[in-house]
Amino acid sequence: MTEHAKRIEDIKKEIRSLLLSAPVGLTLPELEKDYFLFIGEALPSKELGYKNTEEFL
Repeated sequence: MTEHAKRIEDIKKEIRSLLLSAPVGLTLPELEKDYFLFIGEALPSKELGYKNTEEFL
C-alpha cells in the first residue's frame, strides 16, 4: 500500500469514527468542524487531489 493510499484509509477511519459518534448524523460543515476539533487539522481533501471535501467523500 502506498503512503497516499494509507493516508486516505487513515482519514476514512477517522471520519467513520466521527460519524458513528453522531447518532443523528452530521452535515458536511459539521463534519469538517468536528474533524478539525478532534484531529487538529482540516480535512486534507485538496492535498489528496480532490477539489473539496464533498468530492473526497
